[in-house]
Amino acid sequence: MPSPLADYYAAKSEAPGRWIGSGLGDIGGLEPGDLVTARQMHNPFGQGLHLLSDDEKPFRLGAAYRTYSNERAAKFAVEVVRRIEQANAAAGRPAKAGRIPDLET
Repeated sequence: MPSPLADYYAAKSEAPGRWIGSGLGDIGGLEPGDLVTARQMHNPFGQGLHLLSDDEKPFRLGAAYRTYSNERAAKFAVEVVRRIEQANAAAGRPAKAGRIPDLET
């Protein structure tokens, strides 16, 4: 079964990452050319763990990245839409303007 990381690369039509470099000699368990796994990316960049850390023996390099709730931003966006609709209605325009293609990503 492909990993989410492999799926990402496949969707972008790119080859998955491979480990390279002389520093691999200091990281037991990796050889030049080995595929980069999702866990190896998630450990240091998501959890602050050594890239080969496992659940049984986690080796912490630093603090895990903090995650924050997006609740305030969502409430703000809803309020902005509400006020724009009010202003449009007060100006005699349709409350909900159509899509603006130039602003879509």
